[in-house]
Amino acid sequence: MKKLIVLIIVCVLAGGLYYRLKKPQEEKESVISQSAVKTRSQSSEETYSIKRGKYSIYAEAFLPALSKRVPTVIICNGYTATYKDYEGVAKKLQANGIAAIVFDFVGGSTKSKSDANMSDMTATSLQSDLKAVINYIKGRDYCDQKQFYLAGHSQGGLVAALVADHRSDIRSLFLVAPAFNIPKLLKYAPTPAKGKTMQVGSGYFSRAYVQSMKKVDIYGDVDDYTKPVYIFHGTADDTVNISYSFDAQEKYKHCKVYPYADQGHVFDEEAIDKMCNKVVSIIKK
Repeated sequence: MKKLIVLIIVCVLAGGLYYRLKKPQEEKESVISQSAVKTRSQSSEETYSIKRGKYSIYAEAFLPALSKRVPTVIICNGYTATYKDYEGVAKKLQANGIAAIVFDFVGGSTKSKSDANMSDMTATSLQSDLKAVINYIKGRDYCDQKQFYLAGHSQGGLVAALVADHRSDIRSLFLVAPAFNIPKLLKYAPTPAKGKTMQVGSGYFSRAYVQSMKKVDIYGDVDDYTKPVYIFHGTADDTVNISYSFDAQEKYKHCKVYPYADQGHVFDEEAIDKMCNKVVSIIKK
């Protein structure tokens, strides 16, 4: 009997140790040192080559005229999209005194200005890219680390949500039609054979991408983020049904969904203006 009790205790302790080792830990974000603010008398643009291991990530910053650090937003693009597809949004934020950064994921599309090709893109690599961009931008002289935001469209929204889940330095999330459906859709999809890919639209998924996305637990992998989340979603979106955003609203502690009537997965110019005005008003509130 005593041996049985000892065995049970050992198992419990071992289980507790395993849980502590396996439990995702909140990422440590120290305040990244910055140089003195360089006064800019007019708005400007900067380009960066950000290193992430052996890869280089292409990024552009749209900066307002400034004499002090300003609110900063990193915008994550969708599947097969590039930084250029979001320059218009970045410029609208820039015109309102907000620094906006757009970039290309490594292997994020066939037209990416960052390194690699789409066979190198996985759920993990996408998150690693964004973390590298975050760390780099937080060190720029114009970035107000207390007003630091992530935004993302479609797959970029999913990536932003996954990265923010274990961080405390993201003041708010702005998600546009976030593709919370990707893990669910791929869960039942056949995994490409080794060395093969799956054609999807104008791009393709690798075996590693499919395997990594199948491991993502939406919404379990995003709901630890407790700061405000703002989701903008078209009611006519036939790529990611708006129901996914309403489900997310139930999981997040502070979340507001803004439905855009008759808008699809990509908003028209009028809807983009309306959305940007809302984002600006939230940041400046």
